[in-house]
Amino acid sequence: MTPRRWPGAGDQAAAQRPGAPDAGPAGAVARVTTAPARPRHRWGPAAEGAGTVAVVAAAGWAVYRERATVAEGLRVLAARTEPDWVIACVGAQCLSMVFFALLQQQLLKAGGARLTVSWLLSTAYLANAVAVAVPVIGSGMATTYAYHQLRERRVDPVIAQAALALAGVVSSVAFAAVVAVAALASGSPPAAVSALGSALTCLIILAAGLAALRSPVGRPRLQRLASRLLSAAQKVLRRPRADPARTAKAALDRLSLFRLGPVTVGLALTCGILNWGADACCLIVAVKAIGVPVPWDGVLLAWSAGQGAASFSPTPGGIGVVEVAMTAALAAAGPRPADALAAVLLYRIVSFKAGFTLAWFAERAFTRHRRGGRLPAR
Repeated sequence: MTPRRWPGAGDQAAAQRPGAPDAGPAGAVARVTTAPARPRHRWGPAAEGAGTVAVVAAAGWAVYRERATVAEGLRVLAARTEPDWVIACVGAQCLSMVFFALLQQQLLKAGGARLTVSWLLSTAYLANAVAVAVPVIGSGMATTYAYHQLRERRVDPVIAQAALALAGVVSSVAFAAVVAVAALASGSPPAAVSALGSALTCLIILAAGLAALRSPVGRPRLQRLASRLLSAAQKVLRRPRADPARTAKAALDRLSLFRLGPVTVGLALTCGILNWGADACCLIVAVKAIGVPVPWDGVLLAWSAGQGAASFSPTPGGIGVVEVAMTAALAAAGPRPADALAAVLLYRIVSFKAGFTLAWFAERAFTRHRRGGRLPAR
């Protein structure tokens, strides 16, 4: 929906000029007709709030029923955690974020935008804080934040949107590949085949789109499809305001600047797999930090269950939902429920990356303050 501009001081100043259109009754009618309409009542936020309350209540009830196990798990976490393994757990999470930044760097470089890994890493930490803090729509808000940061670095809007979208596709394919490995390790070949099939389907769609973008026959068809999608979006969202055919042609012209060869796609996919793999290693190291044997046939499946629960949880960061899902899956693989809960809590504490996010936020705020405090050169 197109945002409306509320009348302000500029409108009042224009009204006071001689010959202004609001000098008579006709102007009064114009002011009435251009007044912003009252927003319509929507049930979306109410339904979302009700769902959040229901999930939190269910998670709270599960914690209350297993309060003895929770108390024992907290004692295990406080008494038996080995500091060396905790440091390794933090290192695995840091590597995970570095590989994610490298994934974005590869795709942005393919579009002609050259950004440093350190800047992309700081943006990824801050976007992760947004995704964790806001339930349900946190991922979308994090992507919007990353897009605005790229625009501040003068990255072309189409290139920025395409790079973020491609990063999501590549990350999904990499996650499916890791889930396939987890299914094989747990002795479930059908699940592994299903996960690999999903990954291959995404890759085929991506390859077909890239081939159509470069094909003299497929390019017009892709342009017509994009124009129809934009036209449908205009009817619902009232944007973009430009002509759909011209907008689609301009976007495809800039997308054709992407140099997505096999090497670039392979490097991006490798970074995506290493990103998820390092995160899974964080859970494995967390189990080692508690001092129990790692259930190799079920630890990756427990990690996959936690990631799946986080994707559909209405609570911030999946709090309460992820812990229940991962603890149940990990305990089913062998460890005692208290030990499994202690390992999951350690993994979750580290994976929230609160300390690193605050550090990056403080560094960026300090840098902006220092730049803003400089005197202009004469």
